Amino acid sequence: MSYRMFDYLVPNVNFFGPNAISVVGERCQLLGGKKALLVTDKGLRAIKDGAVDKTLHYLREAGIGGGDL
Repeated sequence: MSYRMFDYLVPNVNFFGPNAISVVGERCQLLGGKKALLVTDKGLRAIKDGAVDKTLHYLREAGIGGGDL
C-alpha cells in the first residue's frame, strides 16, 4: 500500500481577555471561515449559558455554521 503526503495549514490565532469570546465569529470571518467545529466535553456542554453556548451564539451571529462535538 502506498501513502500520499498532504500538507494542511491550520491558521493559528490566539485572542484572550475579558469578553474575548464575543469576537470569535468576527475572527472566523476574517480568516475566511464559513463553518466551525467546537470540540468540548459533556461537562462544559451542560453549563447553561456557559462558554460553549456563548461561543456557538457568536459564531451563528456572524453567519458561521457548524456545531459542537
